[in-house]
Amino acid sequence: DFCHLYADPVQPRVLPKSLLRIFDPQLKGCQLSVLLQHCERLKHCVVVSKAEAEALEEKTREQHKCDLWHTARAGRITASNIHAVVSTSTASPALSTVKKVCYPQKLSHQLSNQEPQQFKWGRDNENTAREWYTSQGKVQHRELKVDKCGFIINPAFPELGATPDALVKCECCGEGCVEIKCPYKHRNNNLLQACEDDRFCLGLKDGRVELKKTHIYYKQVQTQIYVTKSHFCDIVVWTTKACVVTRVMPDIDLWTKMLPVAQDFSTKL
Repeated sequence: DFCHLYADPVQPRVLPKSLLRIFDPQLKGCQLSVLLQHCERLKHCVVVSKAEAEALEEKTREQHKCDLWHTARAGRITASNIHAVVSTSTASPALSTVKKVCYPQKLSHQLSNQEPQQFKWGRDNENTAREWYTSQGKVQHRELKVDKCGFIINPAFPELGATPDALVKCECCGEGCVEIKCPYKHRNNNLLQACEDDRFCLGLKDGRVELKKTHIYYKQVQTQIYVTKSHFCDIVVWTTKACVVTRVMPDIDLWTKMLPVAQDFSTKL
């Protein structure tokens, strides 16, 4: 009768189940209407509780080195691929986009083999850029704290997820996220040289550096902001000749357009 008094108060944290489990090979070749009805019945499988989301973030802080990180991303629209998702047709989506969402680990492996120098450069210099950002930030902000994070799911829209390169908070600005870019193409260029490239993510406007709204990174950081419930995203662009931080604020107009499109894609996927 008193066994409950001796129960271990520390309960194991429950992780959300992988979306890979809902794949049904028996449905191959079925009509689209049948598949859509099946997808509607499986909507509950995507739901993630606050406790599950917190446990997942904690367990995936090693990011690409962690098997769980890859598994959790499979089937979810991540910040890094949302541009491709909202740019394709939900009625007839590009196969490459479907693969990005469903098989991110396989695609990442293929890209790292095709562009080994670019991937290695980014990963090798990410910590250097983060340390620079932290040291500079401590001079400019009160009680700044910068922490690496794992894969984050917002229970309000669990079809999406994001892995910023860091979460940041300070007394003066509140909570934000950080995205680090180490462009291999411009590794030995300063900011002005890099900005001469029309495809570079940053541009100069009235003497100020800003992230181009037309660049794919803009949708990425907006997704990170809303998934992590951040007040802003600091995008850090690092080269051997320069390191620049530009702050991106929430764009509610873009987000209210992107989110339903992404959710529709997820349902029909």
